[in-house]
Amino acid sequence: RRHGVLFTAEIVSQKNEPLLGHLRSVYVQSVEPLPPPSDANAQAVEEEAERRPLRFTFPSPIYGLEDFSDVPKGKLSLAEALKALGSHQHRPKHWTPEKISQEFSLDLKDTKALVEFFIPFKVEIIPPKTRADKQIKASSD
Repeated sequence: RRHGVLFTAEIVSQKNEPLLGHLRSVYVQSVEPLPPPSDANAQAVEEEAERRPLRFTFPSPIYGLEDFSDVPKGKLSLAEALKALGSHQHRPKHWTPEKISQEFSLDLKDTKALVEFFIPFKVEIIPPKTRADKQIKASSD
């Protein structure tokens, strides 16, 4: 039978002698990479272990977020990020990326990107212009 599975199985099981000859002539030598120096490992673990206390938190555990007391250096909690972005938005000359970076132990490059690309939004409720707009009129069916 030349259709379907048997045909494919026959092709796969056939040996191609020229190809096998070429594969036998290839020599592959692999070397395992050297492990990083132990000082670098110790420094990485130490940097990872460095933590700082939170500067701002939500008033109570809301939105299903756990209450925690510290974060790794170079990271922000959601409350801190909102506070930093809001402060920069309201007083950009005082809350510069440099100051935010220093206050929250962040990398300056990351802080500049945060301020540039993440903007807290605000919701505005625009009141109706006239009193008649406030009333909902029943349909006269």
